[in-house]
Amino acid sequence: MYFGRGKNKVQNPITIVDIYKDYIKNIGGSEDLYYVDYNTFSNIWKEYISFIIEEVLFKGKKFKMPNNLGVLQIIKKKVSSSNILTMPIDWKTTLEVGKKVCFFNDHTGGFKYLFRWNKTNSTIKFKYYYAFSATRTLKRKLARLIIDNKVDFFEYQN
Repeated sequence: MYFGRGKNKVQNPITIVDIYKDYIKNIGGSEDLYYVDYNTFSNIWKEYISFIIEEVLFKGKKFKMPNNLGVLQIIKKKVSSSNILTMPIDWKTTLEVGKKVCFFNDHTGGFKYLFRWNKTNSTIKFKYYYAFSATRTLKRKLARLIIDNKVDFFEYQN
C-alpha cells in the first residue's frame, strides 16, 4: 500500500512569480521607469543566481546577503574519527561486510565539505527557525569539484 510522499516542510514557498508580483506592486505598474516584463525579470534573476553560485562554488568566496541576512559560504570541516556515532555510514560496504563501516573521507584528507549559512551577525527575528538547504544539483557540483581537486575552501573552526 502506497500513501504518497506526504506533506512538504514548506507549505507556501515563495516563488519567482511571487517576487515579481511584489516588485510590480512596489514600483507602481507599467508606466514606471523601472518596469520590466516577467521574462526579462526572470532572466535577470537567473543570471544573478548563476553569478552567486559561480562566486561561492567555483571561486570559494563568501556571499554576504543583503538586508543583513548573513553569509553563505562553503566550508571544509575535519571529520572526527573519535566520535564514530556522528560519522556517515557506508551502507554498501556495511551490508557486504555485515558490520558498521563509516566513511573516513580519505580522498579529501579527512575533510567534509558543507554549505553553511552563517546567521550569527544577522538581525532577523527567529533566525534559528530558518535553514539553507542546497539543491541536489549544487551538492553534485560541489562533489565533482572536490573529486577533481579544482577548488579549496576555508577550514571551519568551532
